[in-house]
Amino acid sequence: MKKSNTSQPVVQTVPTDEGSLKAMWAQAAQEFEDICGASLTKSEIPSFDDVLNKIATQASDAGPKDKWAKPKKLGLEVLKGTKTLVDAASLASSAIPLPAAATNVIFAALDHALVIPQSIKGGIDTINGVFSHISAALSELRIYDSMPNIDPSLAAGIQLILMSFVKLCAYVVKYRQGGWKARLRQTCKSIFGDSDLTDDLAAFDQLVKQQHDIEGVRRGRDTLLTYMGVWRCLLRGVITDWQAIIALTRLTTSGRV
Repeated sequence: MKKSNTSQPVVQTVPTDEGSLKAMWAQAAQEFEDICGASLTKSEIPSFDDVLNKIATQASDAGPKDKWAKPKKLGLEVLKGTKTLVDAASLASSAIPLPAAATNVIFAALDHALVIPQSIKGGIDTINGVFSHISAALSELRIYDSMPNIDPSLAAGIQLILMSFVKLCAYVVKYRQGGWKARLRQTCKSIFGDSDLTDDLAAFDQLVKQQHDIEGVRRGRDTLLTYMGVWRCLLRGVITDWQAIIALTRLTTSGRV
């Protein structure tokens, strides 16, 4: 049964106990297998460095440099964006723990997606299409790289985005695996003609947007509290007029408002 595009996306919640989180990540791994047939639990578990080396190795072995230039660039961007979220989820683990199995599932999914036999040009086309979309979305969340701490309100959304990312990697594997007839059909129809993939890309975008909105509200709240703190100090005579002006000017020019 195909999904409907008419309903509004529902904001999902994430449990805070590790047992339930492990079950959610096991379900994400199972959905990956249901879509493309590849198992994330039976294969060797790659690390961030393993995936990074795979991108570099395939780039050197893939023939003409121009053939691999774009997927290599996109692969690196997606890998870095994914690691940003994994690191952020780890920082927010006091609110919602990130199970060890989650990191394994995430990097194993990306590792599977980056396997591109030279004989299958469609594999490169698929990575270019899906990863271009993912890279653009994840770039909005690179702000987490500069955060020493992650607000608990962001913890749930980070894990949901990563679960959605695992699912999108499965589509890359699915379209790469098809026989010659499937690949011939794929040359005649854009990968984005797949309604399931289109729906899951939209769901991914919605999760990223929700996360961006939550971060915006949090930053606005923090800025408001900072303004209130400056004015409170001024009224109490803790700081002078000029010190208050300097503090408020710095807030305005720092990009926090």
